[in-house]
Amino acid sequence: MRSINQKGQFSPIGNSNVKPASVDSVLKLLEEELPKLRKDITITATTNENKINEELCLILGRGSRRKEYPFIFIHETNEGKRRVDLGVFDSMKEEEIQTHVTATGTAIYKQGKKSLCVIEGKRLPTLGSGREKEYVTGIDKNKATGGMERFKKGKHGKHLVQAIIVAYVQEDSLNLWIKRINNWIEDLALNNTDSEIIWTISDKLKRRITQNTDLAKLVSKNKRLVSTIEDEITIHHFLVMVV
Repeated sequence: MRSINQKGQFSPIGNSNVKPASVDSVLKLLEEELPKLRKDITITATTNENKINEELCLILGRGSRRKEYPFIFIHETNEGKRRVDLGVFDSMKEEEIQTHVTATGTAIYKQGKKSLCVIEGKRLPTLGSGREKEYVTGIDKNKATGGMERFKKGKHGKHLVQAIIVAYVQEDSLNLWIKRINNWIEDLALNNTDSEIIWTISDKLKRRITQNTDLAKLVSKNKRLVSTIEDEITIHHFLVMVV
Protein backbone atom coordinates (compact mmCIF):
# COMPACT_ATOMS: atom_id res chain seq x y z
CA MET A 1 0.00 0.00 0.00
CA ARG A 2 1.06 3.64 -0.33
CA SER A 3 0.82 6.70 1.85
CA ILE A 4 1.15 10.46 1.45
CA ASN A 5 4.49 11.81 2.58
CA GLN A 6 5.12 15.33 3.92
CA LYS A 7 5.39 16.70 0.40
CA GLY A 8 2.02 15.28 -0.58
CA GLN A 9 3.56 12.59 -2.78
CA PHE A 10 2.67 8.91 -2.95
CA SER A 11 5.10 6.62 -1.16
CA PRO A 12 5.18 2.82 -1.01
CA ILE A 13 5.01 1.31 2.46
CA GLY A 14 4.93 -2.24 3.81
CA ASN A 15 4.83 -5.07 1.30
CA SER A 16 3.93 -4.77 -2.36
CA ASN A 17 0.94 -7.13 -2.23
CA VAL A 18 -1.55 -4.41 -3.09
CA LYS A 19 -4.75 -5.79 -4.57
CA PRO A 20 -5.56 -4.76 -8.17
CA ALA A 21 -8.03 -1.93 -8.64
CA SER A 22 -11.40 -2.98 -10.04
CA VAL A 23 -15.07 -2.10 -9.61
CA ASP A 24 -15.62 -5.59 -8.16
CA SER A 25 -13.10 -4.77 -5.43
CA VAL A 26 -14.90 -1.49 -4.68
CA LEU A 27 -18.18 -3.43 -4.36
CA LYS A 28 -16.58 -5.93 -2.00
CA LEU A 29 -15.12 -3.15 0.15
CA LEU A 30 -18.50 -1.41 0.30
CA GLU A 31 -20.25 -4.57 1.42
CA GLU A 32 -17.69 -5.03 4.20
CA GLU A 33 -17.51 -1.42 5.41
CA LEU A 34 -21.02 0.04 4.95
CA PRO A 35 -22.47 -1.55 8.13
CA LYS A 36 -19.95 0.52 10.15
CA LEU A 37 -21.80 3.74 9.30
CA ARG A 38 -24.35 3.40 12.09
CA LYS A 39 -21.53 2.72 14.58
CA ASP A 40 -19.25 5.57 13.52
CA ILE A 41 -21.76 8.41 13.22
CA THR A 42 -25.00 9.29 14.99
CA ILE A 43 -27.54 9.83 12.23
CA THR A 44 -30.82 11.58 13.06
CA ALA A 45 -33.84 12.58 10.97
CA THR A 46 -32.15 15.91 10.21
CA THR A 47 -28.55 14.78 9.60
CA ASN A 48 -27.29 16.39 6.40
CA GLU A 49 -26.84 13.94 3.51
CA ASN A 50 -23.50 15.52 2.72
CA LYS A 51 -22.32 14.79 6.26
CA ILE A 52 -23.17 11.11 5.84
CA ASN A 53 -21.35 11.02 2.49
CA GLU A 54 -18.29 12.59 4.12
CA GLU A 55 -18.29 9.97 6.88
CA LEU A 56 -18.67 7.17 4.32
CA CYS A 57 -15.67 8.55 2.44
CA LEU A 58 -13.56 8.36 5.63
CA ILE A 59 -14.74 4.82 6.45
CA LEU A 60 -13.96 3.56 2.95
CA GLY A 61 -10.57 5.25 2.97
CA ARG A 62 -9.61 3.59 6.25
CA GLY A 63 -10.92 0.23 5.05
CA SER A 64 -9.01 0.51 1.80
CA ARG A 65 -5.71 1.14 3.59
CA ARG A 66 -6.30 -1.57 6.18
CA LYS A 67 -7.16 -4.21 3.58
CA GLU A 68 -4.50 -3.05 1.09
CA TYR A 69 -6.79 -1.93 -1.68
CA PRO A 70 -5.25 0.74 -3.92
CA PHE A 71 -8.25 3.10 -3.74
CA ILE A 72 -8.46 6.77 -2.95
CA PHE A 73 -11.98 8.02 -2.16
CA ILE A 74 -12.54 11.70 -2.83
CA HIS A 75 -15.57 13.47 -1.41
CA GLU A 76 -17.32 15.88 -3.81
CA THR A 77 -15.39 14.95 -6.97
CA ASN A 78 -15.68 17.39 -9.87
CA GLU A 79 -17.19 16.09 -13.10
CA GLY A 80 -17.29 19.04 -15.45
CA LYS A 81 -19.83 21.53 -14.10
CA ARG A 82 -21.19 19.00 -11.60
CA ARG A 83 -19.90 17.20 -8.54
CA VAL A 84 -20.47 13.57 -7.66
CA ASP A 85 -20.67 12.56 -4.00
CA LEU A 86 -17.64 10.22 -4.01
CA GLY A 87 -15.07 9.59 -6.70
CA VAL A 88 -13.00 6.40 -6.56
CA PHE A 89 -9.45 6.56 -7.92
CA ASP A 90 -6.62 4.06 -8.37
CA SER A 91 -3.75 5.30 -6.18
CA MET A 92 -1.26 3.30 -8.28
CA LYS A 93 -1.92 5.71 -11.15
CA GLU A 94 -0.43 8.73 -9.49
CA GLU A 95 -0.09 10.51 -12.83
CA GLU A 96 -3.89 10.78 -12.83
CA ILE A 97 -4.11 12.42 -9.39
CA GLN A 98 -2.48 15.59 -8.12
CA THR A 99 -2.05 16.23 -4.41
CA HIS A 100 -0.92 18.93 -2.10
CA VAL A 101 -0.74 19.26 1.67
CA THR A 102 -2.42 22.07 3.57
CA ALA A 103 -0.72 24.07 6.31
CA THR A 104 -2.26 21.70 8.86
CA GLY A 105 -0.76 18.68 7.12
CA THR A 106 -3.99 17.41 5.63
CA ALA A 107 -3.57 15.78 2.23
CA ILE A 108 -6.01 17.12 -0.36
CA TYR A 109 -6.54 15.14 -3.54
CA LYS A 110 -7.35 16.89 -6.77
CA GLN A 111 -8.82 15.03 -9.69
CA GLY A 112 -6.46 14.95 -12.63
CA LYS A 113 -8.22 12.56 -14.99
CA LYS A 114 -11.13 10.14 -14.83
CA SER A 115 -12.30 8.11 -11.88
CA LEU A 116 -12.40 4.33 -11.74
CA CYS A 117 -15.91 4.55 -10.34
CA VAL A 118 -18.29 7.04 -8.71
CA ILE A 119 -20.70 6.71 -5.79
CA GLU A 120 -23.92 8.65 -5.32
CA GLY A 121 -25.34 8.80 -1.78
CA LYS A 122 -29.10 9.13 -1.11
CA ARG A 123 -31.14 9.33 2.08
CA LEU A 124 -34.28 7.24 2.38
CA PRO A 125 -36.54 9.01 2.98
CA THR A 126 -35.26 12.18 1.29
CA LEU A 127 -35.64 15.42 3.23
CA GLY A 128 -37.87 18.10 1.74
CA SER A 129 -41.34 18.35 0.29
CA GLY A 130 -42.02 16.53 -3.00
CA ARG A 131 -38.63 14.78 -3.05
CA GLU A 132 -39.72 11.29 -1.95
CA LYS A 133 -38.79 9.67 -5.30
CA GLU A 134 -35.35 11.28 -5.54
CA TYR A 135 -33.52 7.97 -5.29
CA VAL A 136 -34.90 7.37 -8.79
CA THR A 137 -35.87 10.74 -10.28
CA GLY A 138 -36.14 14.40 -9.32
CA ILE A 139 -39.15 16.70 -9.57
CA ASP A 140 -37.48 19.03 -12.09
CA LYS A 141 -36.19 17.26 -15.22
CA ASN A 142 -33.98 20.25 -16.06
CA LYS A 143 -32.00 19.87 -12.81
CA ALA A 144 -31.68 16.06 -12.83
CA THR A 145 -31.51 15.56 -9.07
CA GLY A 146 -32.55 11.88 -9.05
CA GLY A 147 -29.87 9.30 -8.23
CA MET A 148 -30.60 6.90 -11.08
CA GLU A 149 -31.68 9.77 -13.32
CA ARG A 150 -28.24 11.41 -13.13
CA PHE A 151 -26.51 8.27 -14.35
CA LYS A 152 -29.11 7.51 -17.03
CA LYS A 153 -28.73 11.04 -18.44
CA GLY A 154 -24.93 10.94 -18.25
CA LYS A 155 -24.83 13.84 -15.77
CA HIS A 156 -22.67 11.63 -13.53
CA GLY A 157 -20.28 8.90 -14.60
CA LYS A 158 -20.58 9.66 -18.29
CA HIS A 159 -17.23 7.94 -18.94
CA LEU A 160 -18.18 4.82 -16.96
CA VAL A 161 -20.09 1.62 -17.69
CA GLN A 162 -20.63 0.87 -13.98
CA ALA A 163 -21.66 3.15 -11.12
CA ILE A 164 -22.84 2.86 -7.52
CA ILE A 165 -25.70 4.31 -5.47
CA VAL A 166 -25.73 3.96 -1.68
CA ALA A 167 -29.03 4.54 0.13
CA TYR A 168 -28.98 5.52 3.79
CA VAL A 169 -32.19 3.99 5.15
CA GLN A 170 -33.51 5.84 8.20
CA GLU A 171 -37.00 4.42 8.52
CA ASP A 172 -39.06 1.43 7.31
CA SER A 173 -37.56 -1.85 6.14
CA LEU A 174 -35.11 -2.51 3.32
CA ASN A 175 -37.70 -4.69 1.58
CA LEU A 176 -40.29 -1.93 1.67
CA TRP A 177 -37.89 0.58 0.11
CA ILE A 178 -36.91 -1.85 -2.64
CA LYS A 179 -40.58 -2.36 -3.44
CA ARG A 180 -41.20 1.41 -3.51
CA ILE A 181 -38.22 2.07 -5.77
CA ASN A 182 -39.26 -0.63 -8.24
CA ASN A 183 -42.84 0.69 -8.22
CA TRP A 184 -41.57 4.18 -9.06
CA ILE A 185 -39.56 2.74 -11.94
CA GLU A 186 -42.58 0.81 -13.24
CA ASP A 187 -44.63 4.00 -13.16
CA LEU A 188 -41.94 5.90 -15.09
CA ALA A 189 -41.72 3.10 -17.68
CA LEU A 190 -45.45 3.51 -18.31
CA ASN A 191 -45.82 7.28 -17.94
CA ASN A 192 -42.48 8.92 -18.81
CA THR A 193 -42.84 12.45 -20.21
CA ASP A 194 -39.13 13.36 -20.32
CA SER A 195 -37.69 12.95 -23.83
CA GLU A 196 -34.12 13.10 -22.47
CA ILE A 197 -34.35 9.80 -20.60
CA ILE A 198 -35.49 6.25 -21.33
CA TRP A 199 -37.26 4.29 -18.57
CA THR A 200 -38.06 0.59 -18.97
CA ILE A 201 -38.94 -2.33 -16.72
CA SER A 202 -35.29 -3.42 -17.12
CA ASP A 203 -34.31 -0.49 -14.87
CA LYS A 204 -35.84 -2.29 -11.88
CA LEU A 205 -33.50 -3.36 -9.09
CA LYS A 206 -32.64 -7.05 -8.83
CA ARG A 207 -31.36 -8.54 -5.59
CA ARG A 208 -27.92 -10.05 -5.13
CA ILE A 209 -26.87 -12.27 -2.25
CA THR A 210 -25.46 -10.71 0.91
CA GLN A 211 -25.03 -12.15 4.39
CA ASN A 212 -25.69 -8.92 6.29
CA THR A 213 -29.31 -8.38 7.37
CA ASP A 214 -28.80 -4.61 7.67
CA LEU A 215 -27.66 -4.36 4.05
CA ALA A 216 -29.33 -5.04 0.72
CA LYS A 217 -27.24 -5.43 -2.42
CA LEU A 218 -28.90 -5.05 -5.83
CA VAL A 219 -28.10 -4.32 -9.46
CA SER A 220 -29.88 -2.74 -12.42
CA LYS A 221 -29.11 -2.61 -16.13
CA ASN A 222 -30.02 0.83 -17.38
CA LYS A 223 -30.44 2.55 -20.72
CA ARG A 224 -28.37 5.75 -20.85
CA LEU A 225 -29.17 8.57 -23.25
CA VAL A 226 -26.63 11.35 -23.81
CA SER A 227 -27.21 13.81 -26.69
CA THR A 228 -29.28 11.21 -28.61
CA ILE A 229 -26.53 8.58 -28.17
CA GLU A 230 -27.89 5.51 -26.41
CA ASP A 231 -25.84 2.95 -24.49
CA GLU A 232 -26.05 1.06 -21.18
CA ILE A 233 -24.78 1.60 -17.67
CA THR A 234 -24.89 -0.94 -14.85
CA ILE A 235 -25.81 0.56 -11.48
CA HIS A 236 -24.92 -1.30 -8.30
CA HIS A 237 -27.25 -0.45 -5.42
CA PHE A 238 -26.58 -0.74 -1.69
CA LEU A 239 -29.34 -0.01 0.82
CA VAL A 240 -28.01 0.15 4.37
CA MET A 241 -29.78 0.68 7.68
CA VAL A 242 -28.22 3.63 9.48
CA VAL A 243 -30.48 3.93 12.53
